[in-house]
Amino acid sequence: MKSIFCLLPLAVAVLASSGAEETAAEDPIKGTDTVHGCYSSVGELTFNSTNAFNGQGLCSTYCRGGGFAVAASQSSDCYCGDKYPPESTLVDDSECNEPCPGFSVDACGGADTYTVYNTGEKVNVDSSSDDSTSSSASASGSTTINTAASTAVSTGTSAAATTTGSASNGTATTGTTTSTSATTVITNAAVAQLPVLGLNLAVLGLGAAALVL
Repeated sequence: MKSIFCLLPLAVAVLASSGAEETAAEDPIKGTDTVHGCYSSVGELTFNSTNAFNGQGLCSTYCRGGGFAVAASQSSDCYCGDKYPPESTLVDDSECNEPCPGFSVDACGGADTYTVYNTGEKVNVDSSSDDSTSSSASASGSTTINTAASTAVSTGTSAAATTTGSASNGTATTGTTTSTSATTVITNAAVAQLPVLGLNLAVLGLGAAALVL
C-alpha cells in the first residue's frame, strides 16, 4: 500500500509532462461554449485577462458576458472578439497541447498557438480576413511614394523659375532663349553647366560693346 502512494506523484508528473489533448472542433451551439479549433494567430481577437484558473469554461464565460461571440486561450491568457482568426492560420489540434491552468485535462493553446472557442453568443460567425493588415501597409507605402514624387516635381519647378529670373538682365530675345536653356539644364539635373551659361552671356556682352564702338 505504501508503495502505491509513493508512485502516485510520479504518475501525476508523467501525465502533466505529456501535455493536454485538444478537443476536436464542434458545431457551435447557442448558449453553450464549444471548441472551434487550434490556431497560430488570434486574428482580430483582443486580450481580455490573465487568470491562474483559466480554461475553456472560464474564458468563454468572460467573453460571453461581454457580448463577444469568440474566445481564445493560451495558457492563463484569455482573448475575446467577434470573428474567428483567419482560416489560413488553422493548424492541427496536436499543436495545442498546453494544459489549461484551471483544468489540466483540456488544452489551452500551445507555445505559439491558441485554442479558439465559440462562446455560444451566436452560431454564425465569420473569420478574419488574411489581407486586412497587408492592404493597410500597401496604402501607406503608396502615400509615401506619391509624397516624395510631388516634392521632387515642386523642387524642380522652383529651380527653373529662379534660373529664369537670374537671366532676365539680357535683352527680351536673349532672355527667352536663356530661360528655355536654363529649364533644360535643371530638367537634366546638369546644374554644373550653369557657369557656362554665364560665360555665354559675357561673350554676348563683349560682342555688343564692339558693335557700338
